Amino acid sequence: MAKNRFAQPLYGKIIYIYETNLTMEQLPTIFDPSTYWIDVTCLDCEVGYLVSFKEGVGLVLAPPPNEEYTFEELKAQKLELVDAWTADKITGGFISQCTGSPVRYDSDRDTQNTVSSDLNTIYLSPEKFNENFPNGYPMRGYPENTNIKQVYFLTKEQLLQWNVDLGLHRGTCKQNGWIKQAEVNAATTVEELNSIELEVAK
Repeated sequence: MAKNRFAQPLYGKIIYIYETNLTMEQLPTIFDPSTYWIDVTCLDCEVGYLVSFKEGVGLVLAPPPNEEYTFEELKAQKLELVDAWTADKITGGFISQCTGSPVRYDSDRDTQNTVSSDLNTIYLSPEKFNENFPNGYPMRGYPENTNIKQVYFLTKEQLLQWNVDLGLHRGTCKQNGWIKQAEVNAATTVEELNSIELEVAK
């Protein structure tokens, strides 16, 4: 049985709770490192709770007011969750075998932006790759079945394949998001909405 509960807030509301045996420090190994988490292990907290931080008090969690939402409002809320879920999937890491073995690399926005900028330089001046990266392009990742990052020095060809794999990862995440959106739009009852699960990225 999971011993820890971590909540993800968005716009002042808890949108996801992750129950796990991992510690807070280990969450970046399976989620985008920029994702903000709140430890609610010993607190009364559920999805939909309101969250705020008050001076002199700290974290304040409260159940949402007893409001009656229309079905269309519930659909809109579910679609917001799907958007957040899709974004987390995209930035939560991906597998590439560009070095010959499966490695889980980061795909957070900073990593994507940095590599994209460097790739533009490589495409424009490919002959400068060895000059700029004599030991290879440094990229950190998790080897298969481990949660300890290692540094890989990618050749130009490996880096280009890494970028292809990242693009395929983004495309797959977006397609899965579109499928979930279609399920939400096709739902005709609250029960059908609630049955649409947004599983955790692994």
